[in-house]
Formats: sequence, C-alpha cells, structure tokens
Amino acid sequence: MQNFKFRSLFLKGCAVTAAFLGLTNGSEAFAEKVQLRINEWPTYVSMHKKEFEAFAKKKGLDVELIVVKPDISDEQVLFENLRKEEIDVITPTESFIHARQGKLMNLIAPIDESKVEGYEVIPESLRKSKFHHDDKGKSYGVVFMAGLYGLYYNSEKVKTPPTSWDVLWSDAAKGKYSVSADTYFVNGHISQWTLDGQNIENAYDVDKMNKAKLQSKLDHLAKEAAHLWKGVGNTPDQLKNLNYTASWGFELPSNWRLAHPKPGSPMWVDVLSISKKAAANPKKLQAYYLLASFTNTKEAQHLFMQRLRAFPLNAQAKSLMKPDEIATYRPGDNSLFDARFFWRPLTDRTGNTLMEMWKAAVSKRGSAI
Repeated sequence: MQNFKFRSLFLKGCAVTAAFLGLTNGSEAFAEKVQLRINEWPTYVSMHKKEFEAFAKKKGLDVELIVVKPDISDEQVLFENLRKEEIDVITPTESFIHARQGKLMNLIAPIDESKVEGYEVIPESLRKSKFHHDDKGKSYGVVFMAGLYGLYYNSEKVKTPPTSWDVLWSDAAKGKYSVSADTYFVNGHISQWTLDGQNIENAYDVDKMNKAKLQSKLDHLAKEAAHLWKGVGNTPDQLKNLNYTASWGFELPSNWRLAHPKPGSPMWVDVLSISKKAAANPKKLQAYYLLASFTNTKEAQHLFMQRLRAFPLNAQAKSLMKPDEIATYRPGDNSLFDARFFWRPLTDRTGNTLMEMWKAAVSKRGSAI
C-alpha cells in the first residue's frame, strides 16, 4: 500500500487536547458500559475521548473508547487484530479499503450512512467517493477527515501566494524549498501534473506517463531542494531559510500559509470503519454510529483543522474560525474536494515505477538528504 505507512509519519507524536461540544438529548438509566476498541492514526479520534464519551452518554449510551496499540500504520498487526477480533473500529485512508485486492473489505462491514447524524453536511464528493464503496454501492466507511500533501509558502518571505506547482521548478525557488523524502507517489503526482495538468488521471497510470520527462522533473525536484524532509515534516531549523515546502502542514507555524496551486493537490481522505464482529453487536454498532456522528460536528471539525491542518468538512465550522483560517480553508467551498485528486490504490506496476524513479532522483542529489 503506497500511502499507508506515510500517513503515520505525518501524525507521529501528535497529542492533542480539546474542549468543546454542544450536546443534545437527555440521558437515561444506563445498562452495562459498551467498550469500543479503536485502532487509529496516532491521537486521531482518541484526542476527543472524553468529549465523545460525554456525547454518547447524552445520547443514552455509556461508551468507553479504548485505543488499541500499535497504531494503524502497522499493517500486519492491523490485519492480525481484525482477524483475532481485537479491534472494533479503524480509521483507514479510504484508498486502503480497495488496496491489495480489497483484502480489508473481507474484515470490515458495510455501513448504513443514514444512521450517521448530520452526515449530509459532508461534501457529496467525499460521501460518495468510490474508494470506500464497493461495486454495488455499499459503503465501508464514514468520511470524517481530509487534508492535503499541500504547497505551503512562508508568508513573511513570499507576499504573493503561488498559483501553480511549477513554482518549485523555478530558478527563484532553487535551494529554497523542500519536499518529502519518503512519500514518492505524491511527488510523482505533482510532477506529472506540471507536465500534463489537463489529464489529472494520467498521474495514476504509468502507461499514460512520459517517463523520460517525468524522471527529469523528479530529478530537478530532488536535486534543487534545500533538503528532503522525513517523518512528520520539516524541523524548525530547516524551515528558517525556506520559501516553500510540500508538506502535510502539521509541523508548520502560523506564518506558513496553504496555497491552492493549479491544477490541484493530492488529498487524503480518512474514514471510520467497523469490523464485521463489532457490527454484529447491536450496542457496539450503535456506539460506532454515535462516534461517526460526533466526528462530523462543527466543533470536532474545527479542531481537526487547527491541530492537523485538515479541511473542516462541516461548513458550520466557519462560525468558529478566524478570518485567515476562513480564507485558507474556505469552508463551504465544495470545489476543493475534487475526486480526481483523492488518494487511490495504485497498481503494483505504477507504484513500483514511481518508487524507483524517485529513488533514482534522490540518488542524484550529490548531498545528504
């Protein structure tokens, strides 16, 4: 899976606290506490553990959210835990659901989106994305978060936001930008889009790429970068002399702003999925739908934006946002969620080709990463 391990690099060490939520519905006398075991990207949902448990209790269900370790980035352990029925809920990037011949779909259950309170506020392109539906239209996850491998600029040094990824190949940007050392496939995508911005889907099929031209683009991208960052992103020292970076944005201080380059940016879309075993338990299934409903509240979506640079998928979060946040994340602008840019499972041939091309580019740097 091309993107599975890279998401964990983005999120390692992210520990967040939150205080929010207007709650509705009165609570009743509770039966036995329902334990909902979640395997997530680090701190994704568990950062809201107390708030969710209070939310569920107000809805009439006493739930204890339990985090299963290691995090979801350990693919082998994930499958083992699902098979051993030691996990109830997971938070995969939606493209993983169809990866490896749909292996994950054999272990998770289709869900009823109508039971997710407020789900209609999530942009339609995300809710109906084919990457978490099967061929018959059954959904295997509830979308709750989306973000970018985005183009960011240092607003203290760059006064005009870049409008195209081409800026990274400009003479003025030499030695003043950085990109991921590890996430080879998205580096391949953005490079391909500078060659052929009219045919977005060609970036996902090696047979539709001009590999010689793409290799030249990747060679420049790696060679002329100030550095190639690893793990969660750039270090504070690395950022000091940069004008631009392609990043998840997680590590960036407030003076770093997100650009909206043409034709677009690679977008990860994460979903809440439930194991088949848990879905067969009415109380766990109820708790799952409550968790999905909770994550789509405006308060939760606002915090995802603040702490993880994710887009607020609930446009009502606008009422909680600052003017500069509104300008950057454009709540309610559904044109941002163009399905052509959603991460998707690549064929082994395409994925391996992009990996080898990026390795070749990095080997030509002539200096340390």
